[in-house]
Amino acid sequence: MGTIIHEIASVTSWCEEHLTQARDFAATLFEENLISEILDSRMNYQQTFFIATSGSKLGREEQEKHTENLRRFTDWLSQSDLYCDFVWLEYGSELATSPQIKAYGK
Repeated sequence: MGTIIHEIASVTSWCEEHLTQARDFAATLFEENLISEILDSRMNYQQTFFIATSGSKLGREEQEKHTENLRRFTDWLSQSDLYCDFVWLEYGSELATSPQIKAYGK
């Protein structure tokens, strides 16, 4: 048995080119099945994609790799000139606290 903590990221932009660049970079870090397609909103020309949780248990190599890649991705996005809003969340019923924002930015 082990603790499962979910870590996901959501990235939103009005600029399809920038969002595509961010998704393309995410694809260099994560398996394709963990990255959603770019989704259209119903209004205001916003688009979003998500990076799903790894599903691995805390402390396992796969989970540690996922966490490190989320860190690399959000650091890269923070330092880029892309017009993208993002959040990296940690949550789950086995988390000792309420959901945590690990990183967010423009």
